[in-house]
Amino acid sequence: MTYAIMNALIASVIGIASAYSGGYISDKLEAAFPMTKGILCGVCVLVALPLIVVSFSLSSNFWVSISFYGASYLFAEMWYGPCVSMFLTIFPSSISGFAIAVFSLTGSLFGAIANLFLGMLGDHYDTKNNP
Repeated sequence: MTYAIMNALIASVIGIASAYSGGYISDKLEAAFPMTKGILCGVCVLVALPLIVVSFSLSSNFWVSISFYGASYLFAEMWYGPCVSMFLTIFPSSISGFAIAVFSLTGSLFGAIANLFLGMLGDHYDTKNNP
């Protein structure tokens, strides 16, 4: 129950703050550095990687683990605002909504397929005796 509440808070509050701050940072720096949006999309995910590894490594302490998970979420979701903003810049206004919809659909589709694939791997391999 505690994990469900904390995960919901992290995904909603930190996720929204992360996407908004990524868009804000990229908009502020884009005039001086035109590649800011693309660089921010890549760098933030790289910053989040060690935080999520620490989160899983320290899984014996729930609160430390969930704190690192929240910190990784802050950086891992920062790409979303700049990415959508790039869609609005790249595509003409007549199809930009369609482009964002296709992007969202394919992201959700491949996310669902990845979860299905990981579930099939977990069913195939003996994870109880060989984690």
